Amino acid sequence: MSILSELIAPKNDADNEVLVRKLLFKNKAKVKKNDELIVLETSKTAIILDAPHDGFVEYLVTEGEELQVGNIAIRIHDSADSINNNSTSIEKQLEDKNKVLSEKAKKFVKSKNELRNIHNRFIKSSDLKNLNTKPEIESLSKTLTTKELDKLNVEKYELSFSKKSEIRALSQSAHKAASSISVDIFAASADRILKESLFVESNSSLPLIVFIVANTLREYPLLNAFCSDENEVLLYRDISLGVAMDIDDGLKVYSIENTDQLSLEEIENKIIFGINAYLEKSLKPEQITNSTFTITDLSSYGVSSIAPIINFNQGAILAVSSINQSNQFTLTLTFDHRITEGKYVSMFLNNVKERFEGFCKINNALIKHSLRCDKCFKSLEEDAKNDGIGLIKIVDKKGNEKHICKVCFNGW
Repeated sequence: MSILSELIAPKNDADNEVLVRKLLFKNKAKVKKNDELIVLETSKTAIILDAPHDGFVEYLVTEGEELQVGNIAIRIHDSADSINNNSTSIEKQLEDKNKVLSEKAKKFVKSKNELRNIHNRFIKSSDLKNLNTKPEIESLSKTLTTKELDKLNVEKYELSFSKKSEIRALSQSAHKAASSISVDIFAASADRILKESLFVESNSSLPLIVFIVANTLREYPLLNAFCSDENEVLLYRDISLGVAMDIDDGLKVYSIENTDQLSLEEIENKIIFGINAYLEKSLKPEQITNSTFTITDLSSYGVSSIAPIINFNQGAILAVSSINQSNQFTLTLTFDHRITEGKYVSMFLNNVKERFEGFCKINNALIKHSLRCDKCFKSLEEDAKNDGIGLIKIVDKKGNEKHICKVCFNGW
């Protein structure tokens, strides 16, 4: 009675782990050469391992397990009697679904040959006691209990194996897995939707942007989340937007608690309160912490776009540009690519765009694309203020359509 061969998890692309998707036989089953034994999944493809010859199969893994590349997955024996009845129960004995090892603990475990075939996720601190380790090794095993999650006001988000593989790869990137996507939006006449003179005089749409983003985030929870040091995605239960402020006392992010539950007028008042508290240097710690998503408004600084840096314990930040000559401004979202993808972010931004422009149309507050006189560059709005008749469409000598005002037409 002996082991005829051992099958290991093969290396595929950049993956260091594979997922055991399906076991195709029962343990101790008789198999023939070329029988398909197991289906393994990588972040890119599926791998099927075949029996190299006739024999009896012993599985050292279970379905749903993540297996390190190079570790033994299957043994083929010359008889069923040579398979230890207890050999496949080690993971079940160690299993603790709430136990997740820290990166430090994982490195320690990998360095110990005694544990090379034990699935890292299911190692308990008690299994390390006989390895001449320091007492504090028990604290290396990170467990987020329900109470701890409630205290953080977050909940775990279950990731697919391919997404976990992507996170592992991106976490090693020098760019910290941040990407940016932008969308252009027609601006609004602030005096038709806002009450505070600060926003009306600067034609800032910040309160409306905060209002719409907060309500849109309900449908895009992966942008109201963050990726922990253990590469776990944690979703915030509340939506509390932070507004970045940097005037004369350094950069601070003023947090608006439960933003999605406030009206537009309440949000406008909250932002004014935050600005005044910032200027008076009276912001309290709880007013500049605990935001779940940040918006930075640079519309008064003449910038066309910006890709801001994501704040601590957040997964995204939205930047607002200045209004351009076409009466449009740009929203740019920098997001953590470990949490979500460009398609998801694009859908979010376009949803914000549709809601913003729709709100403005309902309130007759959308600034129309400004037509101008091609000779003096007077805008249609300026002509209306001077009781003009509007712009006249003509065709010039070259056959090009032009717009001119009455004054220029009379002197054309």
